[in-house]
Amino acid sequence: MNIDAVTATLLGTLVGAIAGIAGSVGVAIIAKRSDERKHLRQLAFDAGEKMWALHVDIAKKTAEGGRTGKVDPLEAYILNALVFSKIIEDGALDRETVFKMWREQDSIAQAIHAEIRAREKATNQAREATATAGMSAAGQPPRQP
Repeated sequence: MNIDAVTATLLGTLVGAIAGIAGSVGVAIIAKRSDERKHLRQLAFDAGEKMWALHVDIAKKTAEGGRTGKVDPLEAYILNALVFSKIIEDGALDRETVFKMWREQDSIAQAIHAEIRAREKATNQAREATATAGMSAAGQPPRQP
């Protein structure tokens, strides 16, 4: 089977064009997915930040009314929004998946809360030690000359 030069050239050009188009389409698909994920993460970050700000405002108004309330750290709100954006992105919005992801997120949030409580306790102990060191034996601050 003999192929003349013109047919071989056309066949080579056709194969090269198909390979180039396939590569370009592949790169475009990957770039689009990457951009979509980046956009979804940004939306989740913004949603977490806005929810945190809303809770801070509610806590301030509650404090003005004489009641106390605590607000989780910003990271917890962002984490929560990212977890649910991941569920939406994966298209796995069913009961079991939501509860599984929620449990994972909750375990991370509990670790964050434990760390915050440990830091608050250490800070309070340091303040108490400093205040105690400045008191005399009678429980009064030392007199200044």
